[in-house]
Amino acid sequence: MVFYNIVVVTHGIITQQRFLHNMGISYRLARLLQGCTREARKDFLSAYEMLCSPSQMGERFKFFTFRQKGLTKAPAGFIELQ
Repeated sequence: MVFYNIVVVTHGIITQQRFLHNMGISYRLARLLQGCTREARKDFLSAYEMLCSPSQMGERFKFFTFRQKGLTKAPAGFIELQ
């Protein structure tokens, strides 16, 4: 077994809701809703609610990551979108 002497930095723990919003799920949803059928709209909104609602998966699942110290940016999903 090989061990490396690497120092790491941690990010998180954040909720699935926050992670997905940081990854741009609301922008993607808005794009998908443009010009879709009524049935597809219902499905997209239902899926979004399931993934992001605090009473469903949004607060139940958490995200955590680590990276090698010295890298300048936090990993995608751990940077707040403006």
